[in-house]
Formats: sequence, C-alpha cells, structure tokens
Amino acid sequence: DVAVDSGEFDKVIRESLGELSEELTKSLASAREIIRLFENRQEEEAYSKLAMLLDSVRVFFTIFSEDLGWVDDPDAQMSLKDSSDVLERALSQLIAAQENRFWVSICDVLEYEIVPILEAWQKVAEKTKSTAAG
Repeated sequence: DVAVDSGEFDKVIRESLGELSEELTKSLASAREIIRLFENRQEEEAYSKLAMLLDSVRVFFTIFSEDLGWVDDPDAQMSLKDSSDVLERALSQLIAAQENRFWVSICDVLEYEIVPILEAWQKVAEKTKSTAAG
C-alpha cells in the first residue's frame, strides 16, 4: 500500500521555503564555525566542514538559479543576478586559497564573499515566503 498525503499548495510552498531558510541559517552558522576552526588551527576539521558547506552552496545556487518566482528584496545589498557573479569569483578565490593552504584567505572569502551571498539568498527565501503567505 502507498499512502499519499496532499495539502494546500500554498502551505506546501511556505513549508518548503521555511525549510530552505533553515538550511541557509545552518550554512551561515557552518561558515562562521569554519572560520573559528581555522583561527584555532583545527585545519583538518575546518577543511572537512568546508567541503560540506560548498556542497550546500552548490545546491542553493542551483535552486536560486531557477526562475521560480523569487522575490528579490529591493533593499538587499546583492540581487539574485549579482549573487551568481559574486559566487563565481568567490569560488575561484576559495579554490586558489585552498590549493595554497592559505587559511586566512579562505576565512576572508567565507566572511566577505560567501556569507553575504548566503544572507542574500536567505532574504530572498524569506521575502518570497512572506509574499506567498500574503
């Protein structure tokens, strides 16, 4: 037997956007934890968590690259369109820093490039969710 639940479309969308926002919050916390780990010279654990964070960023990028009716925040420091260019540049910097094992550069890219992108995506998800609720 297969049981299928159905619900109101708007409710399902709001719940999905809520889950997306929660995952973005977790990724923001993870980025800050990675920076702390590098600063405390716990490089092995930091690199492991960095790999997981980059997997999440890849998934988020795929989601936010789709035209799903995202509501951009007009007061945001970065639009969805801008975030892809910034992310591409940040990932190039991150790869170079990783190859050279420059953890200070990794921390800078995380703090000043990746975290703002995650924050912008979170604002878009929240703005879209609030628009869907209204």
